[in-house]
Amino acid sequence: MTGRCPNWSCVQRGKKERIGHSAERWLKTKKNHYYHAVEDILRKATGSGNLIYQGKRIQLFPDYPPTVVNRRKEFTPAREILRNKPDVRYGLLYPARLIVTHGGQQHSFTDPKAALDYATRHFGAPEARPKATPDG
Repeated sequence: MTGRCPNWSCVQRGKKERIGHSAERWLKTKKNHYYHAVEDILRKATGSGNLIYQGKRIQLFPDYPPTVVNRRKEFTPAREILRNKPDVRYGLLYPARLIVTHGGQQHSFTDPKAALDYATRHFGAPEARPKATPDG
């Protein structure tokens, strides 16, 4: 074998991403042909922390259909309010369900507006975050 895994194919050769003022890195997208293998890899990667291969950090992200991506994106305003709040844990479950744990109670939301109402009622308005500038 030449170091190439036969179950993976290159979806996109590479994409330059600018990080900082002058540094750039190449993003490479690979696709596995077996869904059960992808689930197994993501499960193991979630619990192991940083993945390092040949001295480089590897990040793994699930590939969701566009409808799921859009539904998950609708929870962004609520998640911005919850970000960095003490004693608050939150996460998105597949396909689009926000779980919030606070004060020993767990709340589940499938409606982004209900999640935003809960977050605003308990934690106030989102904190102002600086806008990203074109030069990084």
